[in-house]
Amino acid sequence: MMSLIKLLFVSLFTFCSVSNDLQAELPTIKTGWYPFEPYMSLEKSHGIDVLTGLDIKMLEAVLKHIQYTPEFSFVPWKQFLEDVKSGKRQMASSATKTKEREQWAYFSDPWRWEENALYVRYGSNFKFKNVADFIKKIKDTGFVLGVMDGFVYASDLINDFIHDPRYAHQIVKGKFDSDSLNNLLSGKVDGFITDRLVGATLIWRTGQNKNVEERLLGISTPIGFLISKKSTPPGFVAKVNQAIKEMRASGVHRLISQEYILPILLMQTIDRPWFGWIEVCALLAFVVSGMIIAEREKYTVVAALGIAIVPAFGGGLVRDLMVNRYPVGVLTTPRYIFIVLCSFGLVLFLINLYDIFQNRFKHVWLDKIGRSEKNLNTLIIYFDALGTSAFTVIGVLVAVMGKTEPLWLWGPFFAVMTGVGGGAIRDLLLGSRVFGSEYTYAEIPLFCGAGLSLFLSNQVEKIDPDLILFAVILTILIGFMAHMLVFYYKIPSLKIHMLEGILNKTKK
Repeated sequence: MMSLIKLLFVSLFTFCSVSNDLQAELPTIKTGWYPFEPYMSLEKSHGIDVLTGLDIKMLEAVLKHIQYTPEFSFVPWKQFLEDVKSGKRQMASSATKTKEREQWAYFSDPWRWEENALYVRYGSNFKFKNVADFIKKIKDTGFVLGVMDGFVYASDLINDFIHDPRYAHQIVKGKFDSDSLNNLLSGKVDGFITDRLVGATLIWRTGQNKNVEERLLGISTPIGFLISKKSTPPGFVAKVNQAIKEMRASGVHRLISQEYILPILLMQTIDRPWFGWIEVCALLAFVVSGMIIAEREKYTVVAALGIAIVPAFGGGLVRDLMVNRYPVGVLTTPRYIFIVLCSFGLVLFLINLYDIFQNRFKHVWLDKIGRSEKNLNTLIIYFDALGTSAFTVIGVLVAVMGKTEPLWLWGPFFAVMTGVGGGAIRDLLLGSRVFGSEYTYAEIPLFCGAGLSLFLSNQVEKIDPDLILFAVILTILIGFMAHMLVFYYKIPSLKIHMLEGILNKTKK
């Protein structure tokens, strides 16, 4: 018996060793990366730098599909091209196809699109109708243009202008787009061109939204893998193209695109002043409604604070724990807890100030404006409607960031959890019926979240930031209007016996 156990142990050890050897012997493809977020970037994960981004993950997935493993190293784009040309590096994750490059490299089938945009200082009066007009005005005005060295843009007119020696004094080349942004802010250039998603992400990350603005050029180009003719094995390009085709069919291509593009675009969309004010309205509504309950039930100040905090953060906290989000949203910034505490303190102060004037000084007129419960409830409804609609968007965003699949299923779930989950937890703690309102409430973030999730699920290659912004605004507006319709027309929530009322009327 012992001999049999030893034999099995040795066999298992040998099998694991062989498997590891086979994994280690996968042929390597030398490639590289440079700062180009959201396509390529380094991110901190538990204190460790991790190479990530759409291009990185797509290249890894394609090579894994055809039994290769990538070897990444940092390199500026112009040097990257030279290395692929010489065969020192075998593959680049993304490049625009040109006749000049085709002399020394193969191009895979396109797997994403790239749109170019111009970025200028905020308030610049440099405007144009189209690319031809853009080039004409650059020449006429002496506009100094920043570009990435070695980069090919989506218009031949722009590329020809950049390489025209007569206008070399109007071109400032940088290794990376961050160099161009710094040149713009320091006044060395009047504007710079880059991929639209890269430019928007760079400006958002650096907090330059108020100093830099976008000018659309209306040009885009397909992007594929760039493969060295000198150092790749025969049939390699055909394998890559077959992998791209199979990944599209299986949905892997769509999932990777959504995973690394949509979170960035959604974060940029909600990181705007108007969205922040909507969140403030929501938190204020939660605080005031909690104070009303606490006053009615004669709770202590500490209990009242708890009732105010739970609906503001409870749903989001449970949601973040479910998707293993680290750190949980409420801990990423003190802004939200600060707003709740300040709002709570202000409401508490006003309540006691009211008591002083009403009881000690007998100002009866205060009753008309201070304790008009109907007006106060109406104001809370408006704030709550705005906030719940905004939280619906945040719920879908967390579903995207948490890589939950399918998004059309989990997006609405997290929209409800974020929008009304905190209030449900408060009701549970108070012994009230959870989601027990006789009027429609939780159904609104459910359906709005479903609509936004379905829209985002269909955004794959030609992802338009303006369309994402429009979808977010439309979701908030529809949610707000739905809450208003419920409030004014007393629309009942869906019951289990949905047809009971109709059937009873029919019997009569």
